[in-house]
Order: sequence, then structure tokens, then C-alpha cells
Amino acid sequence: MNIKQMLENELDVVFQDKSYKNQVLNWHENQHFIFENEVLYTIEELKFHHQLYENIKADILTDVEYLKTYYIRKNGLSILPDWINPITKKIDESVMEELWLQANKGYLVRILEASEEQEDKEALEKILKSSSFEYRGTHLSQEERKALRLEKLQQSINDNKIVIFLGRQNRVYKNLQNKLNQKYNEKYQFVSDHSWSSCGYVERGMKASNNRVSLIQASETIKRLPYLGLVGENIAERFIMFSLDSYDAKVCLSAMYSNPNKIARTCEKPVIEGIEKFVFAYTGLTDLELANIVRNKEWFALTRFCRTNQENDVEELSSEQVLQEYGIAYIGEKI
Repeated sequence: MNIKQMLENELDVVFQDKSYKNQVLNWHENQHFIFENEVLYTIEELKFHHQLYENIKADILTDVEYLKTYYIRKNGLSILPDWINPITKKIDESVMEELWLQANKGYLVRILEASEEQEDKEALEKILKSSSFEYRGTHLSQEERKALRLEKLQQSINDNKIVIFLGRQNRVYKNLQNKLNQKYNEKYQFVSDHSWSSCGYVERGMKASNNRVSLIQASETIKRLPYLGLVGENIAERFIMFSLDSYDAKVCLSAMYSNPNKIARTCEKPVIEGIEKFVFAYTGLTDLELANIVRNKEWFALTRFCRTNQENDVEELSSEQVLQEYGIAYIGEKI
């Protein structure tokens, strides 16, 4: 069977509307089928995300950057989050417990500790004696840190601050947060990561030290709220809200299948012929957060999605909209 026939057969599975099928087939024929491996792998992705609108699927299957970066998504899917047991492929509860109460010395301290230079040793000694370092609580036991977290969490519950708010932080995000807080003022408030520590969702200083662990601690705290012995009717209403402003299906899929343990933009850009400026496949912090959430069934079940609509107001999306327009789904079963 030649590539054209093979591709035609595969596209029959993806599309019900023959016009979209023919659009994709003709595009690849005009490209002399040079993206054979890329398109066949991408079709397998779209079989899993079958609820995407067909025009979006057609766009994905004819996007050079998306096709050429298939191996990044393929490799990312094979990388387990460090809270997953590599043998059982399930959440390692002992690791999660340790991460949930993990304190952090900070980036600069870790660098200075690794240095043999006398100047760095003196700088380290000065930092370790500072009030800002003491604030991190690395000298406290897990039980002591847990008690402090619970005290802050109870106050957050009293103040209705029970939703952690994720998204690409810019003016649009801040505007959306304000509108959500106005809308639900008496019921609950949406807390950005800059306030997670003061609200007890993460350990002190974690946001500035390790964004990935900060996300893990906050999401896990949301999951655990009903089981921590705290008091408040709104505990049952807690959830994670994710803003999809600046996202479309290609950005979401690239984020979902990215490395869940590393922010791509902290590393050297991949070199791919014909792509000088990545539009979406070179993932950042918020993409990393999505990559972890879609691999954790419990976090994903607690996550809702929203965006800014054309009237510059809040639009909360149904699960059907999220699947049809963005392809966001729990991917743990694929690991």
C-alpha cells in the first residue's frame, strides 16, 4: 500500500466530513508526502482527541511546526512525572507526601553550596543567617511546617480563598481573576500563585524557588482540603481554575505532551530545520502546569477551565467545550 492510500485510510478514521479529509490529503500530496512519519503519528494523537472539531484537526494535520515537533510530544509522553512510580505507573504516595511538605533552600543557596570558592562560602554563611532564609522554614520538622500550613489554610477557608487560579500571567489574566472574584465574591475567591504561600497552599518561598513543586503542592493541597481536619462549608467547593487565554488546541496539545518535570524554556531550543521561531512547541511554566495536571486523575477531576470572551468578560467552559475546542483530556491512561 502506498503512502497516499495509507494516509487516506487513516484520515477516514479521523474525519466524517470528506471535505476536511480531502483538504488534508491534497495538502500532503502537494508536499510530496515528505511528512509521512509526522502525520501518521499525529493522526494517532487525534484518534485519542477525537472530540476535537474537524476544522481544528485539519489545521493541526497541515501545520508544519506541529508536524515537525511530533517527536517532542512523543518523548514527552514517555517521561513520567517524578511523583509517578516508574514500575506501577501509579502515584507514589510516599513521594507525593514528601513533595507536599518539601521545604526549599532556594536557587542561590543551592548554587553557593556547590561552590568551593571562599567568597561563595562567605556569602552562603551570610544568607543562612538572614531572616529571609529563616522564613523558608528549612530548620522546621515536617510536622511543624504542616501545622503552620494548616493554620494558614484555615484562615484562607474563612476568607473563602479556596480556588487556585492558573494561567499565563499578564494583564488579561489579572483582569480575568478580578472578574471571577467579583462574580463569586460571597462564595469563593481565586488565588494566584503569588499568594499561595501566604494562603497555606505551598511551603514558604516555594514559588520563587521551584515553580514545578509549587504547582504540585498547591494542587495536592486542593485535593486534600476535605481530609485535613479543617472547618468550613466551602471546603467541598474547592477546585482548580485554569485560564485558557493565549491558548488554542495546538498550544494545549504541545503543553500536555511536554516534559512534566522541566520547563522547556529553561533549556536550549531544539534545532529543527525550517523552524526558526517556535510559535507554540517551546513550552513554558503554565504549559508545565498543564502537563502535570493532565497526568494526575485527581487533580484533573478538580480542574475547570475558563477564558475571556469577546465582550471582555468571563466565560467558563463546559467539559464538552474543552474537549471540542482544545483537546484537553486526562492522558494518564496513555502513559
